Amino acid sequence: MKNILLVILSVTIFLIPAAGCSRTFKDTSSDSQNAAEKTSAVETKKENTVKAVESFSWKAKLYFPDKNAMSVVKEEREMKTEGIRPDAVSMARASIEELVKGPVNKELGNSMPKNTKILEVSLDKGLLTVDLSKEFEKEHPGGSTGTIMTLSQLVLTLTDIPGVDQVFFKVDGNILNDFKGHIEFKKPFKRADYEDNISK
Repeated sequence: MKNILLVILSVTIFLIPAAGCSRTFKDTSSDSQNAAEKTSAVETKKENTVKAVESFSWKAKLYFPDKNAMSVVKEEREMKTEGIRPDAVSMARASIEELVKGPVNKELGNSMPKNTKILEVSLDKGLLTVDLSKEFEKEHPGGSTGTIMTLSQLVLTLTDIPGVDQVFFKVDGNILNDFKGHIEFKKPFKRADYEDNISK
């Protein structure tokens, strides 16, 4: 009988510490996973915040004919580019699009055909090549004054962009001999060609 009591007592003494030890162990794998997910979410939020505020502002210097179509007047316009820092090519594209839209100043006119589209723009060693859609020629009314105003608008606006020294035009991928029978069109244009047309 004494032996049985000793055995029971020994087993009890052995089990009590074992049970106590089992309470001290904790599965931390789920906590680690949650922490990693929170860290990843914070980093993603930071990246999205940085991307959302990346914008670049620049000023387009556009030229439009005065009400008598005798000279062109500069009209500055604040421009903004999201995500990508603007270069000469993207600034040229945006500037031509603004020319087609027309002036903000109601006292100024516009000799750019409203359906003109930009097919391609490239820059090589200061020479900007601009390919415009066929509407640029077909919808232009022509005339000596009108063609001079149109070329003044384009050349003066584009050569005001840093890095652009000359401008060469194509229409629908083709090189034209002349523009509406008035202006030789198979050579590059420099700012000096039309600088005298700026309103004083």
